Amino acid sequence: MDALNSFTTLMRRQWRLIAAACLVGIALGVLVLTLLPKKYTATASVFVDFLHPAGLTTQMAPATLGLVDPAAVESQIDILQSERVAIGAINRLDLFKTPEVLLHPLPIISGIYWLAHEVGLMGSPSDYEIRRAMIAAVMADTTVQRAGKSQGGQETFVIEVSFDARDAELAARMANALAETYLTDQLEARFDMAKLANDWFTERLQTMRKSVSVAEQAAQKYKADNDITMVSGNRAMSLVDEQNLGQIEEGLTSARSALADARSRLATLNQIIALGNPLAAVPDALASPTIQHLRSQYADLTQREADLRQRGTPPEHYVMGQIHAGIAEAQRLIMDEFTRIRNSTQNEVSSTESRIAQLEQQSADSAESLKQIKAKELHAAELDREASAVRTLYEAFMNQFQVTTQAQSYPVSEVRMVTVAQPPVKQSRRVGLILGLGGAVGVLIGGCMAWLRENAGHVKTGQELEDAIGAPFLGALPKVSAQLAPKNRRLGRLRPLLTYAVDNPMSSYAETIRNCKASLAHLKEEPTNAVLGIVSAVQGEGKSTFAANLAYHLASAGHRTLLVDADTRNPDLSSAFDKADSSGLIQVLSQGAAIDDVQIVDPELSLLVFLPCGAQETMADADELLMSPAFVQFVASMRKEFRYVIFDLPPLAPVVDAGIVSRQLDGLYYVARWNKTTGDVIRRALRKSHMAKERLIGGVINCVPEREGERPYSYRRS
Repeated sequence: MDALNSFTTLMRRQWRLIAAACLVGIALGVLVLTLLPKKYTATASVFVDFLHPAGLTTQMAPATLGLVDPAAVESQIDILQSERVAIGAINRLDLFKTPEVLLHPLPIISGIYWLAHEVGLMGSPSDYEIRRAMIAAVMADTTVQRAGKSQGGQETFVIEVSFDARDAELAARMANALAETYLTDQLEARFDMAKLANDWFTERLQTMRKSVSVAEQAAQKYKADNDITMVSGNRAMSLVDEQNLGQIEEGLTSARSALADARSRLATLNQIIALGNPLAAVPDALASPTIQHLRSQYADLTQREADLRQRGTPPEHYVMGQIHAGIAEAQRLIMDEFTRIRNSTQNEVSSTESRIAQLEQQSADSAESLKQIKAKELHAAELDREASAVRTLYEAFMNQFQVTTQAQSYPVSEVRMVTVAQPPVKQSRRVGLILGLGGAVGVLIGGCMAWLRENAGHVKTGQELEDAIGAPFLGALPKVSAQLAPKNRRLGRLRPLLTYAVDNPMSSYAETIRNCKASLAHLKEEPTNAVLGIVSAVQGEGKSTFAANLAYHLASAGHRTLLVDADTRNPDLSSAFDKADSSGLIQVLSQGAAIDDVQIVDPELSLLVFLPCGAQETMADADELLMSPAFVQFVASMRKEFRYVIFDLPPLAPVVDAGIVSRQLDGLYYVARWNKTTGDVIRRALRKSHMAKERLIGGVINCVPEREGERPYSYRRS
């Protein structure tokens, strides 16, 4: 999302640059079209039958029908574009004798070659160089591609061969020559392949015939030596060993199940005997009638004992003694019965283990015997398969040998001519492609230039300003011209700009001014008269206009405000009030002039008082005044008289005046012009005056274009 926002912001800001670069690229494309010579393109087409190759029948290659590797078609295209076909086409038309027909460089290139030859920088080309140049020219002017797709949406096997030339007749002749050379080359290649295959098949068949005989004899000998009889390719030996092994495995499984059951019963009996508890829970399999009878007697005696105790019979009573003796006897008999059952179960476990051991030995012996028999049968089957495979391969080679013999005597190609090239009537210059390419290159270059402009480090967003000054961003001031501002004839022709926030209270400009005033609440803990300064890094960033608008806004809110032009080097604010030559701050500090004599009170807003910079004799004297004790006394005096005192200070980068004056101020506002000053310049300017940086309340971006001002919160995302 951040990348999309950045791209949208870049396009919104730099679309004019990108559009201009695109137009320049299109204009260059038009120029290229004007300089390029006329060209004609003729096209011939050939068909390559990949589904039914010549010389192969359906029975010989069933797997290839309907399955065509796209790389096979591309290979044929590469052959058509090869140097071999180009040389054949030139020889077919006998053009090596007239190289000027194919070698036609642009006039400017011809002129360069002629001049280099005349001054001795280049000699005459050799015949070999001319031939290579002709071949390269033919290959460069040749275009080979697939014809397109069929009605069913599948790509066809028709290949188009196009040739570009200045002469329409030559273009058609060369296109046909290239196609015919390709057809002839394919036919000759098939003949050579058939001859080579025939020689190889003859030699290979002799070797395979011997291999078939050896393989079949080896299979028969092995079966005879091991008394193995094969029926229809399968073993026909007795299956008794397999049946016996199956019966043994079944008995072994049953015995193991019985052993597990006996061991489980034995473990339960051992636990009961170890605990000595005659009433322990016994599985159904261990609940013999004897134990059940004894437990019933035990329960009756226990119940009688409980009844007698409830009646208060003492333990020493003879009846209680008889009952106790009966209970002890029942316990002994129950445990004796458990011991008898355990001994019987132990014998059962021992006998079952012996039986399992015998069955496992029988199973191992039977498995080993069966394994040996199967190994012999598998080896015999493998020998039969090898012999069968060798014979099948031999028969296939015999069939293919017959085909290659026929192909050698009468070769047939799967390639044929479909369309013969005709001399074209219209030129084939790709106007749309050239213009589109020019426009695309223009857009690419324009985009790179736009990106460089966007990432040149100029402050355009609130986040960038915050990073540069280390103070909060208080808002953006839209770009406003004197012609667009409401007419205000109170003072000077630029006064509409100085009172814009007051004259347009619902504008975004006024909203930023109000935000700056609200930031004063965090300046000190208790409300008091505040002395503020307006600074920027360099001249021309709009700090004077911002200072005037802030002062008028504070005065219109009912606060007595003094606006002081303290920029002794460029008193733009005094010029805006048409008081550039009037007495002002300099006279107050140097001559002790009364403020009431030099100040200007707005006739329509009496709470606003303006103190011009004043006429100055030398620049050095004016700068020294801002560092004098008189200035300190002046600030202290004005702090008592006015609710707000606002100084329009010199820029930070060129001079140190603002940094020194900031010691007497309560806070500073920083003004940066949109897309003018870089963050590095701002940081360097603030590093020159640590006091100014510490006094910063916040910063604003001035002269933001209207399209940026419409998105007051976009600075967080851009």
